[in-house]
Amino acid sequence: MTDLMKQNAGLKSPKAWIRLIISVPVTAVIIFSQAIANGVTASLPVPPLFKTAIGEALPLILAIIFMIVLGGRKWLGIDRESVGYAFKVGWPFLILGIAGSIWNVISSVRKGTPLAQGFLINFVAVILVCLLIGFFEEILYRGITFGSLLGVFGGKKVLIMFAVLFSCWTFGRVHVSSLSLKDPLVFVQSLLKIIQTGMLGITMCDIMMHTRKLGGAALLHAANDFLLMVTGALYEGKSVSGQYTISDASTGKMVIIVYLAMIAVYLYPTIRSIIRIWKEHDTCYGPFAKE
Repeated sequence: MTDLMKQNAGLKSPKAWIRLIISVPVTAVIIFSQAIANGVTASLPVPPLFKTAIGEALPLILAIIFMIVLGGRKWLGIDRESVGYAFKVGWPFLILGIAGSIWNVISSVRKGTPLAQGFLINFVAVILVCLLIGFFEEILYRGITFGSLLGVFGGKKVLIMFAVLFSCWTFGRVHVSSLSLKDPLVFVQSLLKIIQTGMLGITMCDIMMHTRKLGGAALLHAANDFLLMVTGALYEGKSVSGQYTISDASTGKMVIIVYLAMIAVYLYPTIRSIIRIWKEHDTCYGPFAKE
């Protein structure tokens, strides 16, 4: 097949396929390093939030190194334009987060829950944690995973949308432990969590492709996580639990309602992002393509 035929088919060079194949074990190594780091920090004599921050630092460093090695250094940047665009298209996520934070504060006040000891330090710590998580996950799932897919499938609109949807399904899937049908209630929660997280990922793909930088998406991601975690940091001295499903019937049904409400709010920015991606990008070979 000639280069022209490959381009018309929406395919890329063998190097792009090699990079995509390599990205799979690279992603696995980075995720595994995160598990190791979290295990090591569990015994450290520091507050929980600082344990989380230390645990996120190692995988972030590895993600940055692999991003550079794979050839995507230029897309690691951040500037005013990328941040402005990210918050322009991602404001519904933040409005929902602000509403949730206000609700949690009101609930804590009504219950008479006092602020945690050292809440000001916790406030600073949760900012650090969210920045680390935001940059880590955007570099890994948008930069390396989505970027590698674009290198192969970035030659046609339909294939670009496949890369977007597949990478966002992967991003959502890693946030749940299983999709077993043994417990229908947990299964529904898991599926909704994947959809909710994947919808956020679609907007992050839009931001990355439009700005050709990961910094704006990473800051939006960090801000969104901050709004989810800040009340837990102030009142409990820890971040939100990584458990996204509940087996208890009454609580599990409430979790489903919350996920459905989040998905409803996410619909607007997600649809807008899909339309923008379709209109703006006839081709996009991502951060690893030679321009």
